[in-house]
Amino acid sequence: MKLMVSSDDNVVRGLENFKKPSWIVLSILYAACWFSISLYAPVAIRLVMMALLLAFALRSYVHCVAIFLMVLFIPAFSEMLSDVSRGLDVSRILFIPFLVYSLLQKKVRTIKGVPSILILITLSLVIGQLAASFQIMFRGMPVSAEETSSSDNLISVLSRIYDNLAIVAFLYFSFTRLTVPHLKWLFMVLMLYGVFFAASVLEFNLRHYELLSNPSSDSVIWQNPFFEHKNYWSMILVFVLLFALILHTNSNSHKTLLRLCIAVSLLAIATSLSRQAYVWSVLAFLLVAIYNRNYKIIMYGFLVAIAIAVIQPEFLLKRMESMLAANSKEDFQALNRKVSDIALNQFVDNFTLIPQMFRKDWEYNWSEGFWNGYLHQVGILGVALLLYLYFLIYRQFYSLYQVRDKMLKNIGLMGMVSIFLMTTASMNRRLTNFMNYAGEITEVGMMIMMLILYASILYYDQRMQASNREPVVSKWKAELPQ
Repeated sequence: MKLMVSSDDNVVRGLENFKKPSWIVLSILYAACWFSISLYAPVAIRLVMMALLLAFALRSYVHCVAIFLMVLFIPAFSEMLSDVSRGLDVSRILFIPFLVYSLLQKKVRTIKGVPSILILITLSLVIGQLAASFQIMFRGMPVSAEETSSSDNLISVLSRIYDNLAIVAFLYFSFTRLTVPHLKWLFMVLMLYGVFFAASVLEFNLRHYELLSNPSSDSVIWQNPFFEHKNYWSMILVFVLLFALILHTNSNSHKTLLRLCIAVSLLAIATSLSRQAYVWSVLAFLLVAIYNRNYKIIMYGFLVAIAIAVIQPEFLLKRMESMLAANSKEDFQALNRKVSDIALNQFVDNFTLIPQMFRKDWEYNWSEGFWNGYLHQVGILGVALLLYLYFLIYRQFYSLYQVRDKMLKNIGLMGMVSIFLMTTASMNRRLTNFMNYAGEITEVGMMIMMLILYASILYYDQRMQASNREPVVSKWKAELPQ
């Protein structure tokens, strides 16, 4: 089915006059929020910060979008009002004014037709949500990593659905209400939030520097109270690093921001103690260099390696020492239970047409990977459907990578490498997908969906300019919205 997108010129001209919030103001506002959260400020102070976020969001629709993206993307905001109520999440509160603002805002563009790739993304989200809800309600899946038994109640399931709908609503309304210049700005704001994310984690880890050399699984370094497990937030930063690296090496704008994003992300990943994040960061550098035929990127990697060799941080050397000392399969399995025999056997047992979810209760995912957990829920056919979706998205980004326009080419490269990392990293990571098998849309998934919509709008904008603003029909094979 073909897709047509049309724009209301009067609305577009009106939106162009919307003043965008200053990056300095956003930085100050976030810093105040972060320290009020991480230093466990009194509830009254955190309520004041919540009021400031709300007041700032109500200044204009663009301000509201920027603030809502901040609280959706950075996990620490879920702890801002936790002392008042565990269910009182900042993003859940700010979703209400965002929704009202969006419904009152006129559309900039109208979509006619239903693109197949968006149908598959929606279908995968619905299947994942239903499967996770079933396991939580009836199969004993714990709500969080801290819980090891007992199923969640209906309120917890509904709260996850609410959170997912908030993210989907953000993507839909930002796509249909904001103009191209505003969306370009919003994408760079995402990179700014990547700096906020990485800087917060780095500041917290340096505040507890003495724990880096002697980490334990119950320390705040291992399980960050504001950003969750080290392997969770570090993999998000791998994708932030990937986006910033590609934009920096192929663009002449926002160089300072992108350099800062790369530097702070690398430093935060270095202090994560996550060997997986180390490996995937190196792989991201290599893939970008190969795809982009820009071997300066490898030189940047060598500079980082030289800096590590000169500084020789004790915590980093200790963390890698055991990995480099592994000489056999047994040594490696002892080092990493994710590839142990019990994890491999569990994966084989889950490799069935009829999902194991219908046959037995939830059991711990020994590989800690998305594919194993998702296979348990939906079986071979469900996994095949999701892999087919990834293939379509990769092919779409590959078609963008072939065009002459530099910006579209960069987005195509970001998409291809991201989909490759999503697919492969999911062998032992839960969050590198649109939705994890616990039924939550992930930060990585939100980034990729934003990239898909951003690419489609830029492509449409370019086609419109080439045809004197006559509506055009997309000829993309995967039929993305333009």
